[in-house]
Amino acid sequence: MSPLIGTEFHELPVEEWWSGETVFVHDEVQYTRKLIVLSAADKDGGAHVDEDLEDYYEVLRAGEYAIGISRDFDPPGVTIYPTNAHLALLRQFAHEMLASATHYGWM
Repeated sequence: MSPLIGTEFHELPVEEWWSGETVFVHDEVQYTRKLIVLSAADKDGGAHVDEDLEDYYEVLRAGEYAIGISRDFDPPGVTIYPTNAHLALLRQFAHEMLASATHYGWM
């Protein structure tokens, strides 16, 4: 995942933003905003909680995709990985929607 840092507004058709642009890759499979949002809504507490989540979604939750942080933690030599990236992605998607609404004067 790479953040788009800056203040420049990038226009995209809604369909491309929602289901065309890749935001996460796991096992060489590309995932879009639509897939991540629907996984959250349909299986992870939105509409209901499903015991069996998709593999890529579990990876986002567990932090298995990310760079780990190693230090003199207790116990020493243990690497800690950031977890719950799915929540960070959902917040980013909400920010993009709000930024679009502000850009177009809808708010």
